[in-house]
Amino acid sequence: YKFTLGSWRAEALGENGQIPENSHLLVSRDSVVIVHIASWNASPPEKITQPKYLNLLFLYLGLLLTGSLMYTYGRFVIVWENSYFDLIFTQKIEFVKYFKAKFLLMLVSGLLFYVLMLPLAFYNPLLMYFITVAFIYNCGVNSFVLLFLATYSRIKFDLDAGVMSAQGKGVKKYTVFLISLIPPVILYSIVRSCFSTDIAAIVVAGLGAAGLLFHRQLLEIVSRQFNRQKYKIAAGFRQ
Repeated sequence: YKFTLGSWRAEALGENGQIPENSHLLVSRDSVVIVHIASWNASPPEKITQPKYLNLLFLYLGLLLTGSLMYTYGRFVIVWENSYFDLIFTQKIEFVKYFKAKFLLMLVSGLLFYVLMLPLAFYNPLLMYFITVAFIYNCGVNSFVLLFLATYSRIKFDLDAGVMSAQGKGVKKYTVFLISLIPPVILYSIVRSCFSTDIAAIVVAGLGAAGLLFHRQLLEIVSRQFNRQKYKIAAGFRQ
């Protein structure tokens, strides 16, 4: 046997600085063998590392994949009901419950995509790790951000329009998408540069977990914002 650093260009050298012949060891019982390596005939091969921004890419993909339906629905969560918004507006509805129903629907859509992607854990565990982090963040933070920003919607949709309709495809609507996507990536980058990859992932996922834990309080904030904006929303839908 011989010792190397992973390449024959980096073999262990003997005390005389020469490459020794093959070593032999005859074992007749349980033994502890200690071998002293004097030096190596080459510097260790360069350590193979992942691309510097691979984790950021995985986090970004996780936000997109687990939040695709969430973003599509959440951007227009009130606009979808513009044709009968006046009816909703006049009913004695606890809007906290109204937005809780929207929130749960967004969670279900995110969970559906997350379950579909679980087989990726066998292909690339690191990718699935960041998808999980992104999923928790989407559920606990981005869902509420989308609900809050949806209270600023004023555009009336024709729900009978075809899929090729340009409704909701303007620059302003995609701005909402970018606003909800960029902060976790920036936060992860900052924390990682100060501490480590694992701590950065824990911080991002921790924010999502905190949002889920305090979802009632966050839904009340969204409801109060809606109450301030509902007359403007109704006026916009009537145009």
